[in-house]
Amino acid sequence: MLLLNSMSAVLRDLLFACRVLRKSPGFTSIALLTLAFGIGANTALFSIVQAVLLRPLPYPEPERIVALWERNPRLGFERELVTPGDFADWSSETHVFTAIGYSPAWPGARLANLVGTEGTERIAAAYASSGYFDVIGIKPVLGRTFRPEEDASSSAPVALLSYSLWRDRFGGDLAVLGRSVVIDSFHRSSVAVVGVMPEGFQFPEKTEIWLSAGQMGVTVPPPGSPQRGGPWLEVIGRLAKGRSIGQAQAELSQIAQRLSTRYPQDRVGSDVNVVQLRDQLVRSSKTALLVLFGAVGVVLLIACANMAGLLLARSSARRKELTVRAALGARRRDLLRQVLSESILIALLGGVCDVLLSAWSVDAVKHLLGESIPRLSEATLDIGVLTFAAAVTVGAGILFGAVPALYSSRIDLNAALTEGRSAGASVRHKHFREYLVIGEIALAVMLVSATGVLLRSLVRLQDVDPGFRSEGVSVFSLDMSSSTYSDDAHHTPQQFFSQLLEKVAALPGVQSAGGTSLVPLEVGGWEERPGSGWSNQVFAIEGRPAPANPAAQAADPRVVTPGYFETLGIPLRAGRPFAHSDGANAPAVALVNETMARQYWPGESPLGRRFRFNRESDRIVWHEIVGVVGDVRSARLEAQARPEFYLPYTQAPWHDAELVVRGHGNRGELASALRAQIKMLDRNVPVTRVRTLSALLDDATLQPRFRTGLLSGFALLALLLSAMGVYGVLSQIVEQRTREIGVRMALGADSVDVFRSLVIVGMRMTLIGIALGFAGTLALGRVLEGLLFRVRASDGVVLSVTVVVLITVGIVASYAPGRRASRVDPMVCLRYE
Repeated sequence: MLLLNSMSAVLRDLLFACRVLRKSPGFTSIALLTLAFGIGANTALFSIVQAVLLRPLPYPEPERIVALWERNPRLGFERELVTPGDFADWSSETHVFTAIGYSPAWPGARLANLVGTEGTERIAAAYASSGYFDVIGIKPVLGRTFRPEEDASSSAPVALLSYSLWRDRFGGDLAVLGRSVVIDSFHRSSVAVVGVMPEGFQFPEKTEIWLSAGQMGVTVPPPGSPQRGGPWLEVIGRLAKGRSIGQAQAELSQIAQRLSTRYPQDRVGSDVNVVQLRDQLVRSSKTALLVLFGAVGVVLLIACANMAGLLLARSSARRKELTVRAALGARRRDLLRQVLSESILIALLGGVCDVLLSAWSVDAVKHLLGESIPRLSEATLDIGVLTFAAAVTVGAGILFGAVPALYSSRIDLNAALTEGRSAGASVRHKHFREYLVIGEIALAVMLVSATGVLLRSLVRLQDVDPGFRSEGVSVFSLDMSSSTYSDDAHHTPQQFFSQLLEKVAALPGVQSAGGTSLVPLEVGGWEERPGSGWSNQVFAIEGRPAPANPAAQAADPRVVTPGYFETLGIPLRAGRPFAHSDGANAPAVALVNETMARQYWPGESPLGRRFRFNRESDRIVWHEIVGVVGDVRSARLEAQARPEFYLPYTQAPWHDAELVVRGHGNRGELASALRAQIKMLDRNVPVTRVRTLSALLDDATLQPRFRTGLLSGFALLALLLSAMGVYGVLSQIVEQRTREIGVRMALGADSVDVFRSLVIVGMRMTLIGIALGFAGTLALGRVLEGLLFRVRASDGVVLSVTVVVLITVGIVASYAPGRRASRVDPMVCLRYE
């Protein structure tokens, strides 16, 4: 019975609150709009943060799955692929894992040409060892995974299909096991299907088909073998129960030290880096998402402070009503429940609007950022997000309603009849509202300053010279890994590409064309993996003794055709460019960039000098430097140019070639004409992707632009709410002191003095808030440092602009109440008195 009575009372309070809010449409609209933006933005960001950072990977006991990388603190490398020899030693000597597996990860190892009756299809693929799936812990829905003997190159090739490939290509046939698929990458082979993985499983990188590691020709030597090989493997492991990442790190570091002693030439300074797989996948987005989530939380706090101020103002206006209710017998808890019901109802209505806004926001972010943030596609308004939204909604309602409710319910009937006591309560009320506004301004200062430094960082990032001209350049990715080139000595990639360049150069609107093994700013993470094959190739200089640490003398290789530098507008600084005479049988030549020339031949010309980098090959090839070209930001705009050397395509062909074409006219027509020319030369060579170099340049700043734009929106909202707070406090002061102001003006006070006194109150709140905000800004700076480019978090220009902006906001917010106070008619006030 007591519970029913309580519920009935709450229901009556909610119905009464609905009537009260309906009678104040202006207040209700402002409150709902404020909360919809505050709670909606929090819900949308939480949905993204949960999907990317908080949600466990969809595998059994995902916290036990770790990624293992080589690291070399002496060279500053924290994440490097693993050599087969090191993998063998780790596997045999470690005791902290129940399973350990690898996947070859050089360029081309994550794509495959699948041959079907309707032609060849380029799909995402992965070569994987037998232990790979034991680490993940996922069982196939049909068949089995790979066996240990299938890791050997002598084993029969087998494959696992993704659920989507099985459904779309094989119609979900349950008799698919044992059937063959034809893979035409590097060589044509018939591969037997041994299993189908569960729906949704596509690790790594949206894989459609997994091929046994032995097919790739990567041989893991026996433990203790002196053969280290190149660093090509991505390695993952499953920790044994009760073992921690710290224990794995300590044990593998000891093994790495022993290997460094045993193989000093190969592993000097080598160590191991053990990270949780989930953290590994989202490492590049973690800081930015947490900063944005913190920023949107700040916006919600400002919104709650503003709502508390608005409700306090309403409480003063409803003071007489509540006093009458108390005189008629209403208890304090009844008044408290009534006022708190209004705030919670406002929050709930704002929460309904918030769900619609959140759904739209999440879809917009997913569309804008695409796949640039790992696991972003998993973001959705699921039950966890809706629970968070409900909790935030109710919590916000209690947060901004508690103080007004306590103030409104604290009614002394005797004191209510005494004007002086009432005035004292109004003074306390006013001071509390001022404190709220000061807090709003302090939080706004933090958001505005953070936005300022990120904006300045973005401007400097966009001003970086990438070293090439992107305007009018289209990029076409070609795959020449089919058996046409691996099995036919008379039909080579060099011959095909040379013929293609001649035909492309003759197309209408084409100004120049060239080819490369890797397009700038589209490295797909390879530049972050030193030693992966695309970067940090150790080389020796003719006539010089090898350095004590061979790995300290390294550069990034690129393979290009003669027209590449002209097409991208990369300047020639010295010597000559590649010529058609630099053929396969001609002396080996190379070009180096300015950074490599300056770093390894300081104060002298590198022209005519020779170096070699294929020290593990049986055939030693010395490359003569014939030219020096300008630096290019190959990896990221914010990264300094690294030493690079270029080899002619005729002397070092690559199966995944990038055709770059500078021209004018319709890009679609150019792409169609190019595809026709490729088909005429070889129908087995697919064009896997078409894009522009300008788009790649834009993508390089996509995430900085997104987070800066989003934070700018939060900062503007914070400024607006802070201005509303200042305006509300001063408006209430004018309302409460109208009679006092009228008396002062009747006694001779000037309207300018009255205006100035109100503006001074507003500026006092603003300046105190700015001072407190600067303290928070300095603390926030440590978090922002990792997101900034050539800007400090405590940048003087940004802080100065922040002060000017907040002072301007304070003045603007103070103007209208001050103007209204200065226009008070003293005769009207005295007549009222």
